[in-house]
Amino acid sequence: MQRHETLRVGFWRDADGEVRQQVADVCELNWFLHDWAHLDRMIAEVNWRELLDRNAPTPIVVDVPPLWRVNVSLFPDGRLSCIWTFHHALLDGRSIFPLLNELQRLLSGKRPTDQTESVE
Repeated sequence: MQRHETLRVGFWRDADGEVRQQVADVCELNWFLHDWAHLDRMIAEVNWRELLDRNAPTPIVVDVPPLWRVNVSLFPDGRLSCIWTFHHALLDGRSIFPLLNELQRLLSGKRPTDQTESVE
Protein backbone atom coordinates (compact mmCIF):
# COMPACT_ATOMS: atom_id res chain seq x y z
CA MET A 1 0.00 0.00 0.00
CA GLN A 2 2.87 2.38 0.64
CA ARG A 3 4.03 2.15 -3.00
CA HIS A 4 0.70 3.33 -4.39
CA GLU A 5 -1.11 6.40 -3.07
CA THR A 6 -4.26 5.26 -4.85
CA LEU A 7 -4.58 2.42 -2.37
CA ARG A 8 -4.62 4.89 0.54
CA VAL A 9 -7.02 7.50 -0.81
CA GLY A 10 -10.29 8.64 0.72
CA PHE A 11 -12.92 11.23 -0.20
CA TRP A 12 -14.98 13.67 1.85
CA ARG A 13 -17.08 16.78 1.39
CA ASP A 14 -15.71 20.08 2.61
CA ALA A 15 -17.77 22.87 4.23
CA ASP A 16 -18.85 24.06 0.76
CA GLY A 17 -20.06 20.60 -0.24
CA GLU A 18 -17.18 20.04 -2.66
CA VAL A 19 -15.76 16.51 -2.82
CA ARG A 20 -12.11 16.41 -1.79
CA GLN A 21 -9.53 13.68 -2.03
CA GLN A 22 -6.98 12.91 0.66
CA VAL A 23 -4.20 10.35 0.72
CA ALA A 24 -3.68 8.79 4.14
CA ASP A 25 -0.10 8.36 5.33
CA VAL A 26 -1.05 4.93 6.65
CA CYS A 27 -4.28 2.98 6.80
CA GLU A 28 -5.37 -0.35 8.14
CA LEU A 29 -5.54 -3.17 5.64
CA ASN A 30 -9.09 -4.49 5.24
CA TRP A 31 -8.44 -8.17 4.72
CA PHE A 32 -10.29 -11.15 6.06
CA LEU A 33 -9.13 -14.76 6.16
CA HIS A 34 -11.72 -17.53 5.96
CA ASP A 35 -10.05 -20.81 6.86
CA TRP A 36 -12.33 -23.57 5.67
CA ALA A 37 -9.54 -26.12 5.18
CA HIS A 38 -10.88 -28.27 8.00
CA LEU A 39 -14.46 -28.34 6.67
CA ASP A 40 -16.20 -30.77 4.36
CA ARG A 41 -15.69 -29.69 0.73
CA MET A 42 -19.40 -29.09 0.12
CA ILE A 43 -19.76 -26.94 3.25
CA ALA A 44 -16.74 -24.88 2.19
CA GLU A 45 -18.32 -24.34 -1.24
CA VAL A 46 -21.59 -23.21 0.35
CA ASN A 47 -19.62 -20.82 2.56
CA TRP A 48 -17.88 -19.43 -0.54
CA ARG A 49 -21.17 -18.80 -2.35
CA GLU A 50 -22.60 -17.12 0.76
CA LEU A 51 -19.50 -14.94 1.03
CA LEU A 52 -19.89 -13.87 -2.60
CA ASP A 53 -23.54 -13.01 -1.98
CA ARG A 54 -22.72 -10.98 1.17
CA ASN A 55 -19.67 -9.22 -0.25
CA ALA A 56 -21.19 -7.58 -3.33
CA PRO A 57 -23.83 -5.44 -1.58
CA THR A 58 -21.55 -4.48 1.32
CA PRO A 59 -20.75 -0.80 0.80
CA ILE A 60 -17.29 0.70 0.85
CA VAL A 61 -17.19 3.80 3.04
CA VAL A 62 -15.46 6.45 0.91
CA ASP A 63 -14.25 8.69 3.73
CA VAL A 64 -12.34 5.92 5.53
CA PRO A 65 -9.35 4.63 3.54
CA PRO A 66 -8.63 2.17 2.15
CA LEU A 67 -11.52 2.05 -0.29
CA TRP A 68 -11.03 -1.65 -0.86
CA ARG A 69 -11.10 -4.98 0.98
CA VAL A 70 -9.78 -8.47 0.40
CA ASN A 71 -11.36 -11.76 1.41
CA VAL A 72 -9.09 -14.80 1.23
CA SER A 73 -10.60 -18.26 1.58
CA LEU A 74 -8.73 -21.51 2.17
CA PHE A 75 -10.45 -24.68 0.96
CA PRO A 76 -10.11 -28.33 2.06
CA ASP A 77 -8.40 -29.29 -1.22
CA GLY A 78 -5.64 -26.71 -0.62
CA ARG A 79 -7.13 -24.19 -3.01
CA LEU A 80 -7.00 -20.52 -2.12
CA SER A 81 -9.54 -18.06 -3.52
CA CYS A 82 -9.57 -14.31 -3.20
CA ILE A 83 -12.20 -11.61 -3.58
CA TRP A 84 -10.76 -8.13 -4.03
CA THR A 85 -13.48 -5.50 -3.84
CA PHE A 86 -12.62 -1.87 -4.52
CA HIS A 87 -14.46 1.37 -5.12
CA HIS A 88 -14.64 2.29 -8.81
CA ALA A 89 -13.05 5.68 -8.07
CA LEU A 90 -9.73 3.94 -7.30
CA LEU A 91 -8.97 1.85 -10.35
CA ASP A 92 -10.14 1.61 -13.93
CA GLY A 93 -9.52 -0.88 -16.72
CA ARG A 94 -6.15 0.64 -17.52
CA SER A 95 -4.73 1.20 -14.05
CA ILE A 96 -5.64 -2.15 -12.55
CA PHE A 97 -3.25 -4.20 -14.71
CA PRO A 98 0.05 -2.72 -13.47
CA LEU A 99 -1.14 -3.28 -9.91
CA LEU A 100 -2.17 -6.88 -10.62
CA ASN A 101 1.20 -7.51 -12.30
CA GLU A 102 2.98 -6.21 -9.22
CA LEU A 103 0.80 -8.36 -6.97
CA GLN A 104 1.62 -11.40 -9.08
CA ARG A 105 5.34 -10.68 -8.68
CA LEU A 106 4.95 -10.40 -4.91
CA LEU A 107 2.92 -13.61 -4.65
CA SER A 108 5.54 -15.49 -6.67
CA GLY A 109 8.24 -14.39 -4.22
CA LYS A 110 9.75 -11.63 -6.34
CA ARG A 111 10.30 -8.05 -5.31
CA PRO A 112 8.51 -5.24 -7.11
CA THR A 113 10.79 -3.54 -9.59
CA ASP A 114 11.40 0.17 -9.89
CA GLN A 115 10.07 -0.11 -13.43
CA THR A 116 6.62 -1.09 -12.16
CA GLU A 117 4.09 1.30 -13.65
CA SER A 118 2.33 3.56 -11.21
CA VAL A 119 -1.41 3.11 -10.77
CA GLU A 120 -1.84 6.78 -9.90
